[in-house]
Amino acid sequence: MEREADKLREYVIREFGGNLFMISGLSMGGRIAAVLAGLPGIFTEHLVLDGAPLNSIPKFLIRFMTKNYIKIIIKSKARDPKTLASCRRDFLPERYIEDFLKIADHIEDTSIRNILNSVFSPFDYKTYDPNTSILFMHGTKGNEKVSRKCAIRMKEVNPQTEVRVYEGYAHAQLMSFEQNKWIREVQDFLK
Repeated sequence: MEREADKLREYVIREFGGNLFMISGLSMGGRIAAVLAGLPGIFTEHLVLDGAPLNSIPKFLIRFMTKNYIKIIIKSKARDPKTLASCRRDFLPERYIEDFLKIADHIEDTSIRNILNSVFSPFDYKTYDPNTSILFMHGTKGNEKVSRKCAIRMKEVNPQTEVRVYEGYAHAQLMSFEQNKWIREVQDFLK
């Protein structure tokens, strides 16, 4: 996550002098956005995080999630109808299924392990510029308990944080299935 944020930092400084109107990220992208916004030379007026995993979790949970994701990928490679129906229902609209399958066909178990270990590595909560407004959005179902804790911690460290909770929504559900609503929420926040 930190290496990706560093690459973006170099680009933002070179192309925009380090100043941005908004940095936004969903899930793992939210973690990258939060890291980027706290790097030296970067200033953003607005930081929008949706389901950003900013806390480490116990190793046994990372192992459990890794095993689960590997199983989903194996079944997706085999085009298992139940797995694909679950994907469509829970986190992936139909229009993205083919792209997901292209990725699934080429991803290796090691990549899944590396991604989850990086996403759930310790995160250093930064105190952002008080003029940076922060929106932290999350649902309440499943693993959104992690996002809830992260939102609470972000607000403790950065009191200018606004937390919006979407009751009954799973991780990334709002952005994945209701993009227009997500956009309206962000536009409302920016006003």
